[in-house]
Amino acid sequence: MMAVGGADVDWTDGLSESQLEQYEEIEALQSILADTGQFKLLSSPKDGPEVLFSMQLNVCVKTQDGGITVEAWVPYEHDIAHAQHAVAAIPSNTRPQFARSDSGRRWHSSFNVQHLTPLCLQVTLPQGYPNDAAPIFTLSCLWLDTLKLTVLCKQLDSLWKDLGSMPIIYTWIDWLEHNTLDFLALTDKVILTPYLDADSAWLGERDSRALPECVDLDDSLITMLRHSLNVDMQQFTTNNHECGICFVEKPGREFFRISDCHHHFCRECMTDYCNLHVGEGTVQQLHCPDNDCKFALPPVIIQAVLGNDEFQRWERLLLQKALDTMGDITWCPRCNNAVIKESEESLKLAHCTTCMYSFCTACNSAWHQGEKCKGIEEKLRKLEEESKNISEEDARQKKLIRDLYLTEKTVADTSKPCPRCKVRIQKNLGCNKIHCLQCGTSMCYSCGADISQEGYGHFTESPECSLSPVAEYETIGNNIPYQHFNVVPQLIRRVPKREKHERDKQIAEALKEDPTLRQNIRQCPSCKQRNLKENMNNHIKCWQCSTNFCGMCMKKINGKILDHFKKTAPCIQHSES
Repeated sequence: MMAVGGADVDWTDGLSESQLEQYEEIEALQSILADTGQFKLLSSPKDGPEVLFSMQLNVCVKTQDGGITVEAWVPYEHDIAHAQHAVAAIPSNTRPQFARSDSGRRWHSSFNVQHLTPLCLQVTLPQGYPNDAAPIFTLSCLWLDTLKLTVLCKQLDSLWKDLGSMPIIYTWIDWLEHNTLDFLALTDKVILTPYLDADSAWLGERDSRALPECVDLDDSLITMLRHSLNVDMQQFTTNNHECGICFVEKPGREFFRISDCHHHFCRECMTDYCNLHVGEGTVQQLHCPDNDCKFALPPVIIQAVLGNDEFQRWERLLLQKALDTMGDITWCPRCNNAVIKESEESLKLAHCTTCMYSFCTACNSAWHQGEKCKGIEEKLRKLEEESKNISEEDARQKKLIRDLYLTEKTVADTSKPCPRCKVRIQKNLGCNKIHCLQCGTSMCYSCGADISQEGYGHFTESPECSLSPVAEYETIGNNIPYQHFNVVPQLIRRVPKREKHERDKQIAEALKEDPTLRQNIRQCPSCKQRNLKENMNNHIKCWQCSTNFCGMCMKKINGKILDHFKKTAPCIQHSES
């Protein structure tokens, strides 16, 4: 307000003593709740001489550490397709599932949330507050019915009477925040009920100040899920966290958090991780970088860290890998497009709709119904006969075909097909338990069987299959059979000397440049490998076995890393020694 000379006039000058107390209370509330978004001033005497102070307060009710279960019961004839479609975007570990009740008359859904939607407390301060009159209020909530809201309204009245002629608003907020669930005996679960259904079944007196908000069960369920996820993400971005790859502590806004497993990694490490796998073509291994986690990386994270060309390559490779794992898909030997095999397997026929080529899926030659597939040797002999007395251009074409046949023969002689996706796999020494990088299948290289379920037990149950065949080492030096000698020393001579790990070399070079760093050497409690404590960080992850351990107490760290270094613990995360 501006006076006649241009000087500012304080609008509070005309307030009564009670209104001044109200103004001071509101100023205090705004100061306390300014950064939380819980306080909103709706009106004040500043808007006019007859206008009262009124405000909206969103009270976030505290739940237990493990969150709280939310249950919803709806009639069986209710169409839940909308709810199922809406929750499809929710992470799988928190996504509610709908099941028919034991009676078959209702649908039941149960899910866990870490944060409940807030209670909405709207308060108007009458002229006589706080000395002579109580605040006028309404209380609304999405997950409480009329009965429970009425009980809370009466409790707020009781708190006002107990305090007597004192500012009460913050006391109400604090009590609702910390005592609502215990007071209503809802520490384990809350039940979502549309307020019309609840009111029709309740014969008690309804408090007009109690305003349940659950009208549509589908919308209420989705609102609660999204609110919990949003609050959880807001809390994550405002705190500091340690990257699971580089172990550097950074603000949460610099991290990517995988919604399915809640593991988090900094943007820089995630960018390097995705570029590595896309560059090497191992896109099927783009899952959570945590050692024991196999959740796939969400495409939104991959797209955020990759350039346009790399992302298109990821999409192309992912499609190709998916097609390779499908048993009814093969590739046209002429145009290299994906082709669906004929459903009758005995025909071994596929017809490419792009170049109109019909071919045998066993040998990739033109389809030869009823005739046996020609072997590579037979094809080579026929090619040699056709190569006589031909032009130079034809000879060049025949040579290309011959090279292709020889390549196929080499691949066939030195590799075996995966029992699931049929991709050829070559083994260089090592045991006969092979892991297919294409589809993840474990196979026996001796018999070619799928041993994903049996694992190493296959080699004890099948005597004809040896885990570590000695045949690979049968000829030593000048082709003398191994059985004429003592086998063990010959095998030792055959095994190449193991090179030092790159990290071990880096540690050795660092010690050579600065011998004082020896005091920062820490031995892994699991594999006894030496590790170098860096940047005064006592959280060390062994480069050899990936064990997390403390550089102060030299013990393994199980569970959350930051819990080991919390204020009440004897170990601190950063120290000079």
